[in-house]
Amino acid sequence: MRSNHKRQSNKVSVFHPAIISVIGLIVIGLISVPLAKNLSQKYKVNDQVLSLQQEISEIEGENRQLDKMINYLDSEQFKEGQARLNLGLKKTGESVTVIQFEDKNTIVEQTKSDQEDNEIEKSNPKKWFKYFFAAKDIALSKIE
Repeated sequence: MRSNHKRQSNKVSVFHPAIISVIGLIVIGLISVPLAKNLSQKYKVNDQVLSLQQEISEIEGENRQLDKMINYLDSEQFKEGQARLNLGLKKTGESVTVIQFEDKNTIVEQTKSDQEDNEIEKSNPKKWFKYFFAAKDIALSKIE
């Protein structure tokens, strides 16, 4: 009987704690690699979702602004302003003053005094005064 017992002790058992530990470590390793890949992918997807949500909110803001612009362009106030500006229309009882500047292609002769004024250096306050209060070549006409 002793000899049978010795033969069994020389055999390596599958249920030996060292073998079970090695098998367990291999199984844990095989499970953890795909798990790590999935977690990494999950974080990337979450980052993409957040960036897309921010982009959506920005686009929605732009859409709101465009809706406001469309509503304004459809409003009577805008249509009336465009009719006044482009077509020269007016309301009844309203008088319109049109200011027409001389054509840029027209040659304006300067008098001798104007030429002398241009040649002499002027201070800034004098230039501003002349700009606002000096007679300009503006033709005013009243349309009724």
